[in-house]
Amino acid sequence: ESYFDAVVNCGISRATKILQKSANNRNARGSQISVDGRIGNATIKAVENLEVERFKAFRARFYCELVSKKPNNERFFYGWFSRALKA
Repeated sequence: ESYFDAVVNCGISRATKILQKSANNRNARGSQISVDGRIGNATIKAVENLEVERFKAFRARFYCELVSKKPNNERFFYGWFSRALKA
């Protein structure tokens, strides 16, 4: 559900990259996957034990980084952050 909401809010590729980054954070160094925005067998296997809360945290992190790069988007930050934690 959280991944679907991320896809709706920021697109398939970006949501998948966030998912892949959060899976890499969860998994051991030797089992890192490419952060390429595409879901394949490696991504599916990497997210099998991924906690939803970890994905939500990385999604919130994405919005923090986005606002840091583009300060004009700060007006959207509260809504994005709230959405990332609820979905």
